[in-house]
Amino acid sequence: MTLQEFFSTIKRGSRLKTIAKLANLHGVKVNTLQRWASEKDPLQHPSDFKSVSITEEFTGNAVTRFDLRPDVWNRDDIKDVAQRLNVSERAEQDAEGATEEAQ
Repeated sequence: MTLQEFFSTIKRGSRLKTIAKLANLHGVKVNTLQRWASEKDPLQHPSDFKSVSITEEFTGNAVTRFDLRPDVWNRDDIKDVAQRLNVSERAEQDAEGATEEAQ
């Protein structure tokens, strides 16, 4: 879901307040956040971990980092890293187990 789609799910009377709350969390002006949400504006949501995490948490993960910046955050890359970490952790545990058995 895009930010624009998320904001459209909020009642009209509450929409600007919601945008203002999220803008405040990011430390930016409402206009900046509205530009991030606009699909026509070239100004994009920041891609850094802190910024995407703020938006994900605020929207209850209705809007994810993959939605915000698919050019930076790629689901397949994340899966690859997670798989490598998991394999690395298992190898480390196996090595620890072998060391303990040898003693």
